[in-house]
Amino acid sequence: MACWDKQIHKWQLMLIIFSNHTTQNHKHVTWFYDSFVEKIAAKRNIVVISIRNISIKRPLLFFEKNNLFISIELSCFFLPQNMNNSILTLTNYFISHIAYFFIQKRIGNTPIKGVHQVGFFHPIGYYFAKYLGTKCIMQIIGTDNLTLMSTKGIKKRISKDENVFFTSNSKEIAKSFLLQRTKYKVIYRGIELNSVRNNEENIIDNIENNKIKIYYGGGFPDYKIRHQNIRHYDYKGGLSLIEVLTKFSEFEVIITGPNIEIGEKYAKENKCFNILFLGYVSHERNLQLIKEADIIVIPSYNEGISNIAMEAMLARKLVISRNVGGMSELIFDKINGLLFDTNKELFDLLKKFQTKDRNYIEQKYGTIMNNAKKHIYDHFDNNNMINSYIDLYNELF
Repeated sequence: MACWDKQIHKWQLMLIIFSNHTTQNHKHVTWFYDSFVEKIAAKRNIVVISIRNISIKRPLLFFEKNNLFISIELSCFFLPQNMNNSILTLTNYFISHIAYFFIQKRIGNTPIKGVHQVGFFHPIGYYFAKYLGTKCIMQIIGTDNLTLMSTKGIKKRISKDENVFFTSNSKEIAKSFLLQRTKYKVIYRGIELNSVRNNEENIIDNIENNKIKIYYGGGFPDYKIRHQNIRHYDYKGGLSLIEVLTKFSEFEVIITGPNIEIGEKYAKENKCFNILFLGYVSHERNLQLIKEADIIVIPSYNEGISNIAMEAMLARKLVISRNVGGMSELIFDKINGLLFDTNKELFDLLKKFQTKDRNYIEQKYGTIMNNAKKHIYDHFDNNNMINSYIDLYNELF
């Protein structure tokens, strides 16, 4: 304990990250963990609080420290996104008290100057900031659209607090989630430009035929969103994509992500046999699959700005995305990618490739793919996001 106290006393920023992942690996939290935390920690002292869904695979409390930051991981139960607002509010209150009890034992009287919470559901960061007597940044992300109805009362109360500042990773997410207020800022997500470029050098193209390859990496998340009339497991549009693909045996398709057995069963029921289901894959493997594909499909019904879409555009791939959330801020239809609104429109887009081979995509969409790569280089560098948050920390804290 003495060692921890010696390390923690200088830490100034508390970063709270949420994840529903139940994998054993404690670092499998969110995209934000690796791409953001270490770079922020290099410029500002932080303690990272990871709130994760409880699992028998992992301990309830986990500690890690290195030369840059201290990480405290706490597992707890997450309530369904469609939970009654009053029950959710009460639960948030108790969860925040329990979490703070465990974490306060580690941070002691550390002078935390600010709290930054990634994701709105379970606004523990807001309560932590109250306990600590400091300001709080609430970062709204794409999946927070899931909680628009169940967190309406919480959102209204927090949005009136002068010590809370909202950020969002897209204008559309901000518009749909935030109330009438001036204290928010849109800070676009970014990606590591070097990660895709370095990956390009190490990829061995093992494709043996000239069939068009389609990749979808969203899986089948276990969400029930009644207020948006979205089917169970279809929040990311995976089931809808399979329905469309039943008409196209000419393509070779790879699907990755959570609950892959749901997709396998659905594909079998719909007699769609040209899909390879891989489940969860590492980030490196994900980049390889992007590199080997010709078309990346983002059929999600809720999205901020898709990380896979950004990586695919940087790798100079044709991205076809549903026009939801912040995707129209990333993809300009027929300029650096293709957008669709309905599953029928997705069918019509894919039909254009039905009798074509891989060379057709280069000939027909080469300029669009060049524009996509340039757009990411110019506007979605991860360092821009890092610097924007550093500036905001300096302004608020």
